[in-house]
Amino acid sequence: MSTEEIPPASSVAERVSNAMLVTTDAGLEAACSLARAAGTVIVDTEFERTDTYFPRVALVQLATREQVWLIDPLKIADGSALAALLDDENVETVLHACSEDIEVFSHWLGARVSGVFDTQLGAAFLGERYGIGYGELVHNVLGIEVDKKETRSNWLQRPLTDAQWRYACLDVIHLADIHARMRVQLELLGRLQWVFEESAAIVAEVHGRAETPLEWRALKGAANLPPRGLAAAAALANWRDLTARSLDRPRNRVARDEHLVALAEHLPADLHALRGAPLPHGMVERWGAELQALLDELHQTPAEALPSPPGPSLARTQASLIKRLRDVARGAAEALGIADELLSRKRLIELWLEVDGERIPAPWGGWRWQVAGERLQGIVRQADARQ
Repeated sequence: MSTEEIPPASSVAERVSNAMLVTTDAGLEAACSLARAAGTVIVDTEFERTDTYFPRVALVQLATREQVWLIDPLKIADGSALAALLDDENVETVLHACSEDIEVFSHWLGARVSGVFDTQLGAAFLGERYGIGYGELVHNVLGIEVDKKETRSNWLQRPLTDAQWRYACLDVIHLADIHARMRVQLELLGRLQWVFEESAAIVAEVHGRAETPLEWRALKGAANLPPRGLAAAAALANWRDLTARSLDRPRNRVARDEHLVALAEHLPADLHALRGAPLPHGMVERWGAELQALLDELHQTPAEALPSPPGPSLARTQASLIKRLRDVARGAAEALGIADELLSRKRLIELWLEVDGERIPAPWGGWRWQVAGERLQGIVRQADARQ
């Protein structure tokens, strides 16, 4: 990547040694004020999620090109200054693989996070591997090997060890340097806005999870169920998610996929039959009546309201159209030198089968429409005309 027009930064060693620990609300407000003035803030988080549904934030790394702050959420009483910074549309917020960090800030601060620049997406728009990890990106762009020994260390312990301090600082220092190079290259190629568009879509998707009912696809092994079983799988997946949220426990601590699929398959007619289903005793004792009440509703659902099974017939009848759409999308990605998954992921292509030739699937507006969407719509229109 070109380094022209990249603003200078002090050395890595200087930025590590000058990093500041923030443990007070006043210190947080001061750090956020300085970060806002810079216009661009680099952000990372360390969190624990082994025994909870929601991530338990342990550390927030905040940086500009010159300064690093390590924010201790265990000491901060009022995080509103950070929430306001993250929500500020005039501040560019740089994250890598942003979805989990977005979830952290949403749960902890109620922050939506605006102006996100996801460096994982930025790399994909510059031809790097789709979904590239942070360590691989640092190596590819900066030629530095990331020491991963502290990744799984106890970030809730206090005080932080020297190794944790350095690791936390380097996370955002390297990301700041990568972003500076990446942004110049993307601007030269006219793709900077594409990164913001795609990053905003991920933010919206993360926030939409809590409001969108889960499908039967949320349970592994549910695909072969009949229509009423699919409806049960969706209802059970939603029940588990809501229960896990309310208890702040991991989903699999409430119920495992195979147990919910077994329920959806057997569809016991009453609580007595449910007690005979292949389920853990503790699950039946604690939630048996609740689960049976949910299943009773499904027994009353009219057949016409049930989901259609994902049989092979659709794949057979639409296989040639899917292949043609995917080939065009991959060709467009190859011509641009971007990761082909940005255009040809299975779900992105299948969205064209859910609309007629006069409509555009939501993800195919914006930058995708410019580079391939119009051509794909033409193919769908031709296929519709032949039917």
